[in-house]
Amino acid sequence: MYHIENTTARIPARRSREYTTLMTLAQLRTGVAEALAAKDEFAYSYIAEPEPNKLSIVSNLGLHAEVSLKLRPSKKLNLVSFEHDVEDKSAVESIADSLGDALAMEAKEWIRRGDRLPDKHANTVAHLFMHVLRDEPFVDFIEVTPTAIESGMTCRNWSANEALLDQLGLLMDIKATQGLPGLGMLLGKICADKAFKAYPHSRKTTHQGKHVKLLHRCHVEDHQSQTVLCLHFAQDAQSDKLVIGWAEEIPLAA
Repeated sequence: MYHIENTTARIPARRSREYTTLMTLAQLRTGVAEALAAKDEFAYSYIAEPEPNKLSIVSNLGLHAEVSLKLRPSKKLNLVSFEHDVEDKSAVESIADSLGDALAMEAKEWIRRGDRLPDKHANTVAHLFMHVLRDEPFVDFIEVTPTAIESGMTCRNWSANEALLDQLGLLMDIKATQGLPGLGMLLGKICADKAFKAYPHSRKTTHQGKHVKLLHRCHVEDHQSQTVLCLHFAQDAQSDKLVIGWAEEIPLAA
């Protein structure tokens, strides 16, 4: 009989890390495969799919034990859990970080509030972030991070949605006029200097696996609720998109 006390083999201590995502299992598998391929320490790794909604990650060099990735689908947000050896905490964090904005960090509180997430007919800031801005015509010009959605859920009084969409449309138009010759370029620069003013004390967010400083702000007033919605955003140099990273509700000045 095999007695565990007669061996010096280390007994793995398992841990679990939870995230939320809008990705499917196939998208997660592609993202994880790209993350493994990009790092030398994960050479000779492979991914198996032993059962529905579950992936197994095995690496001879980068991991002490198998990592199980489980996806729990839902109507609004999917829960993703990484079950791993306690010694592989940094490695799993590295894989998750490589997926960038596709995963919302440590989302247990967000999952607990999952039943209250806005649906496609809700009139809230988070609804705009999750649905409207991810559709035409905004999807080609604007990206919304998980931190923006989560902070938008706390903006419960502000409701001037049409004014916000008009303001975002204006920002998109200003960016477009910057490339025009002559008077268009001059007007575009004047408007851009005001619309894309850089604030010295700025929030940060994570976008595509990198820390991004949200240098710019957009303020939209709602006289009915006497509040102002402040959007913190950045400009992505590669995609030329506006990256919305945070939203907050502040009182309307008298």
